[in-house]
Amino acid sequence: MNLMPEFFILLLSIAAVVKGADILGTAAVEIANRLNVSKIVIGATLVAVATTLPEAVVSFISGAQNEGGIAVGTVIGSPAVNLALVLGVLFLFSKPQIEKNYYTRAIYIFIFLLAVVFALSLGGSIGLIGGLLLVFLAAVYLSLEFILSKGEEHFIDQVEDRFWSIKNYFSSDHSLKISVDFFLGVLLLVFGGKFLVDSAESLAALLRVPDIVIAVSVIAFGTSLPELATAINSIIRKRISLSVGNLAGASVLDLSMALGLGTIINPATIPKVVLFVSAPILFIISLLGLILVHEKFPGKPLAAALIIIYLSYVIGFILFEICLECI
Repeated sequence: MNLMPEFFILLLSIAAVVKGADILGTAAVEIANRLNVSKIVIGATLVAVATTLPEAVVSFISGAQNEGGIAVGTVIGSPAVNLALVLGVLFLFSKPQIEKNYYTRAIYIFIFLLAVVFALSLGGSIGLIGGLLLVFLAAVYLSLEFILSKGEEHFIDQVEDRFWSIKNYFSSDHSLKISVDFFLGVLLLVFGGKFLVDSAESLAALLRVPDIVIAVSVIAFGTSLPELATAINSIIRKRISLSVGNLAGASVLDLSMALGLGTIINPATIPKVVLFVSAPILFIISLLGLILVHEKFPGKPLAAALIIIYLSYVIGFILFEICLECI
């Protein structure tokens, strides 16, 4: 198999993912404005689900094919990209104004889920019961954010009653176009992300690197490109709240929905390097993410530290796995 065709597919997939993120982000903002729903809640629910679909698809397919290493590596690597690399870039190159109550709540939920996943993994694998529990927790999280959004409507000035907003939205001449744009963005993200993962995996296979290395580095980065693209667009278009909400919500759904779907058909073995290295690093990244939103601490040095931690983690993980292969 030649490297060039796979590389060309990789570039096309990246373009599809970036364009999908732009279309979806624009449609989400329009829907939020029309329904007077907080943009940060839109990022935590609709957009978070849409941008987590690539991880969920990869996790489910790899789990169904009894390739648990790819499923676990993808859902562990993706939050590292979200909360370290993407969040670091966001705070390093901008001064985002975020809704601290929502953001800190999402990070605390992520830490809780990290503890749940750690406990479920102590037996060496996560099976059907654990997978169903994680999917259930994802549903609870989404329901919680939807309910709590009623108390956070001030983020976008609420002028009309919710029911009148819904009526006005569906009676608008542009409602169909917005809906089509939204679902088109979802489709581009899902299919673009899927082709991106496939081409990246093929390239990594040609280079003869272990599957879990592909998952933690290439696949996790590839499936997290929607978050990175949304963050970059948020910086350019000054929609920072949507991106930060998306990062937090997507990370929560990675550990719950995506990992759960990857383990409900076949049990996924949890390597010790994931249990005792990746989990503590994600915990440290989460704590730095909490510190980052407090104005008392210098934001740019912390943001740079998050980026360095992510790069060091990925490089160290790759070297560790390659060394194990050589032994």
